[in-house]
Amino acid sequence: MGFGLGLGLRLGMRWYRIVLPTDLLNTPRSGAFFERLKTGWPIVCLEEECDDYVEAGVLDFANIPTTLRLWLRSQDGLKIHGVSLTNRETLESAFILLDRGRTLPFKQFSAEYLARRVGMLYIRKITRAESRCKQAKAVPGEPGKVVRLKCSGCQIPVLDDAFPFFTADSPDIYITEVVQIAQKGGNGCGQEGCKGKPGLVPANRAIQGHTRMETRAIDQTARRKSNWKAPFCRTGKDLEGCAESVRVRGRGSIQGGQKTECGLERDYNTPEWTLHSPPRLVQPRLKCDCDGKTKDHYFEPMDKKIPMMLMKALRKIHQGFVDARCDLANYPKLPQIIFNLEPTGEPKKIPRTYQERFEDLKTAKRALSGL
Repeated sequence: MGFGLGLGLRLGMRWYRIVLPTDLLNTPRSGAFFERLKTGWPIVCLEEECDDYVEAGVLDFANIPTTLRLWLRSQDGLKIHGVSLTNRETLESAFILLDRGRTLPFKQFSAEYLARRVGMLYIRKITRAESRCKQAKAVPGEPGKVVRLKCSGCQIPVLDDAFPFFTADSPDIYITEVVQIAQKGGNGCGQEGCKGKPGLVPANRAIQGHTRMETRAIDQTARRKSNWKAPFCRTGKDLEGCAESVRVRGRGSIQGGQKTECGLERDYNTPEWTLHSPPRLVQPRLKCDCDGKTKDHYFEPMDKKIPMMLMKALRKIHQGFVDARCDLANYPKLPQIIFNLEPTGEPKKIPRTYQERFEDLKTAKRALSGL
């Protein structure tokens, strides 16, 4: 059967040890995943154990059987922001996050028993059946894709998602999990002081977009994603004089603090130009395999005379208006207000807040409509 994981399983008043093959934990959840789970993977009962197994043994992490300890450390979904389980404290943190704080006396558990409980809870989590909505609206991430998360309530990092799901229509939009607890009012993410029923959201929303697993939320996210740059960019006659194709070069990528040079050159035939005068090229994000994987990377114009609007800067402006509850699609495209510019095109020396800019857009809209 090969390398497997031994875990404790309680049936009635008796404890049993079971073994699950490692490849079960290395497959994204999908229809094929569950089909293999039902027919292809053996779950073998090895030996019966007595009840005093619960409190037997010592508390030290090093006393966990080597095979189990290595397996726990190897699971991306049992890491917090990429950090593996290394001691009793991190093992307890994983248990709390998986158990949502429902089991209180875990401090008295032996390290081996606690490790088996963590493994069992983790397997239960990644093999749970998905809702009909999720089956219809979501797709699993690429193998090896890991999303680092935090609790939307207490803002503390939680376990990484090694089997993430994304919206089918926008595969780069992560679907968040809302903590569901039977306890009235919720019990938070499980960490001390956390209350309610928070969501487990990407740690950096500027890097990873996300939405809730609800049809309305997914549809709204898709609309926002498809149109979010439109209020900042020229269209129709405003594109006169703007290049229809730009020669660009890949900027490479940074992983683990080391930059991978790219140098890939290509023609960018769908450039977007901002409302600035002169217009700025919206930083392209295109497919590239400079790091050995075909992913989206940022590019820049070969001609250094072409001004460029960094995507990060544009997202920041967009988010500023979102936080001010301003839907720019409903207001005139006025670059001086939107980009906070002087009549000369230079940035204002005393910047106006997004709420102030929102009020300026309301005034301009009323003036243009004659109301």
